[in-house]
Amino acid sequence: MIFNVHSTTQASQTSIGYRLVDPMHVLISVHDEKGHMVRVISDCVQDKGEYSLLLDNRKLSKGPHFIHFRSPHRRQVKRVPLS
Repeated sequence: MIFNVHSTTQASQTSIGYRLVDPMHVLISVHDEKGHMVRVISDCVQDKGEYSLLLDNRKLSKGPHFIHFRSPHRRQVKRVPLS
């Protein structure tokens, strides 16, 4: 499984890309700098393949946020500064 987060050229969006090598349950959520979950982006079983999601930053507070990626076999967190 590969999980990448990068800001798009538009300041109001963050692109989240990942690839699954097997079907599995995936939970992707956004947390603020205090650790509070502020949004769930995906919470479902997905087939193997490549995925790309866009996070609309306009309703989130400015400052650092953390994208949490959870699957049955892996957990990963990426810091994303939102301005």
